[in-house]
Amino acid sequence: MRIACERILGTLGYADVASADRAANGLRAARELRPDAVVVDGRLVECDVPAYVAQLRAVLPQAAILVIAAIDEVALVRACVARGATGALKRPLLRSDVAARLQEAAAGTTAPGAS
Repeated sequence: MRIACERILGTLGYADVASADRAANGLRAARELRPDAVVVDGRLVECDVPAYVAQLRAVLPQAAILVIAAIDEVALVRACVARGATGALKRPLLRSDVAARLQEAAAGTTAPGAS
């Protein structure tokens, strides 16, 4: 999922894209790079994703945090939004959805739980 997301972001013209294979590495990168947006795989292994979202929110209070989730993972999205996620991206990722959610996030209009 990480590689697919990187490719989509590249095709959308985002040049400064960093990725992490584990939550600890992602949190470290967030602290160092201070990104405007973070995309979190809702199926990140060995990770309590809502708790991870809360950690990211504490480090990046102004950033958009989007969680990748399947249509049937509504409880996960709600838990992540409750912990600070800005919204969600539907699995499988589509370029048009990623572009729309990032534009909404940049404009500050991403609705909580949007997918």
